[in-house]
Amino acid sequence: TVGNPDEILEWLRGRSKREGVVISPPRPPVSPLLSLDYVGSVANAAIVAEQLHRGQKRLIFVDSRRGVEEFGNELTAQGVSTFLAHGSLSVTARRDAERAFAEGSNCAIVATSALELGIDVGDLDHVLQIDCPGTVASFLQRMGRTGRRAGAVPNCTFLATKESAVLQAAALLRLHRSGFVESVHPSRRASHMLAHQVMALTVQEQGVPVSDWWGWLEGATPFLGLTAAERQSVVEHMLAEEVLVAADGRLALGPRGEKLYGRRHFAELYAVFSVPRTITVCLGEQEVGSVDASFLQGAEPGSRNSTFVLGGRAWELIHVDWSKGRCSVKPAEGGAKAARWFGGPGALSYELCQSMRDVLTSGDADASWSKRAVEVIARLREEHAFLRDAEHAPMVSESDGIAWWTFAGARANQLLARVIEGELGGRCVVRDTSI
Repeated sequence: TVGNPDEILEWLRGRSKREGVVISPPRPPVSPLLSLDYVGSVANAAIVAEQLHRGQKRLIFVDSRRGVEEFGNELTAQGVSTFLAHGSLSVTARRDAERAFAEGSNCAIVATSALELGIDVGDLDHVLQIDCPGTVASFLQRMGRTGRRAGAVPNCTFLATKESAVLQAAALLRLHRSGFVESVHPSRRASHMLAHQVMALTVQEQGVPVSDWWGWLEGATPFLGLTAAERQSVVEHMLAEEVLVAADGRLALGPRGEKLYGRRHFAELYAVFSVPRTITVCLGEQEVGSVDASFLQGAEPGSRNSTFVLGGRAWELIHVDWSKGRCSVKPAEGGAKAARWFGGPGALSYELCQSMRDVLTSGDADASWSKRAVEVIARLREEHAFLRDAEHAPMVSESDGIAWWTFAGARANQLLARVIEGELGGRCVVRDTSI
């Protein structure tokens, strides 16, 4: 599920002289069964998912924790034995769901990307995707959960709740059929990681010689693209900011470094990633999961906004202990809102956006598209007819400004927008497909 395994191998080897090899598993002997349907809403998606593959096990991916809770709630209402899996559920809740799913038959597990790989949920019949993942690699991981038994065929059904998701899924399938998989671009100029490693060294060694710190890190691939002057400028900046101090020929963590990273035995320094503050949700002594602290701000026990759905069940807030980061709940009646977490959809890549443009400007229909999906794409093609009669990235006058249809992806468009604002003034609104 990466497009450049040879480059990644070289990055992992660093300066090692040992031989390296890319181990590529054989491709499945049969083509996957793929389908794309437009259902118009989460509720309709649950109705269709209940009707599809009755009596079999389904793994259903949704690209947000809140979406998992919402869809799981709708699917349960359809009478499907439904289990949930996402990173804000307790470990016990996730293991119980995986075990029950593995032992069941007519059931579904609704999950975020947390179940793309690594966890064995037993023999799996079908994968469904609500809307569309952002990369071909993610799609391949998800579809790869099926077709593992002898005689089984890999499969994935897309249920799009929005017209934009129909276009994105059609473009993603187009890329997949062309053999495209996203490349992973390993950094050789990771100055932020260099700063992190220097701080870790000063803690590990209780101070590291000024003349020797690079000897610990020399040869590590992430730093090969940094010159000696650039490496030194990183350390000098950290000294100027008092993240580091130099004394008796040794580098040590400075007062600002201690303040930023010294709490909880340097947990922030050693953590692989940081997360927003969360509140642990407890039913008595049993941990249910966690929610963002901001979600509970303003929620008063007994009020209308004190109920929420977590783990596919409705809960009513009893008490919040902000100092301990815990809240107590009791079971509630249905109709509660799904819990909320920080984070939004990621930016789409240049390649996927270009594929979306190709779908809009071509006249063909994929065999995997349902009749409803065909109708949606025909309507979108009509709305974007100007793309067929213009240059590659046309500018179109609109009532509130000019739309530049780059189909370059949000990251490239963000850069272009900042340049435009700097040169011309005004304000740019950035999307994946346009500015």
